[in-house]
Amino acid sequence: ALLARLAQARGTVDLSSPVLEQLVAVRLLAVADDVLADRVAWLTAARDGLLAALTARLPDWRVVRPRAGSVLWAQLPGESSTRLAAHALDLGLRVTPGPRFTVDGTADRWLRLPLSVPPEQAGDVAAVLQAAWARTASGADSRRTPSRWTA
Repeated sequence: ALLARLAQARGTVDLSSPVLEQLVAVRLLAVADDVLADRVAWLTAARDGLLAALTARLPDWRVVRPRAGSVLWAQLPGESSTRLAAHALDLGLRVTPGPRFTVDGTADRWLRLPLSVPPEQAGDVAAVLQAAWARTASGADSRRTPSRWTA
């Protein structure tokens, strides 16, 4: 009974998607194959570029090569990804530590790296991560504390 009432209530406030978004979706569906092929090619180049840059600058990190998706996961050889993320943010790069993706706050040796940077900037990202890693491994304090850090 409750589910039926909720479904009925939703219908009065959520009749459909806005018209502009519907029109954009119709146009995109007409070229979906081309858009998908372009996106896959871009993500593949971004993945390969970031993998190569991380391997060159941070050889002790274990980076998982994804078969699909738009992120890389890097396993750190020690220190906290939460502290690393704070140091990276100090240096102008926002990354998200592993615990943000677990229900119990574990996985602090893992760092999530989205493939949102153009392939030609992968070296710059790896350089910032290398500098942030050096700060983390040295025990230096970040200007941000993990409790103030936001994803």
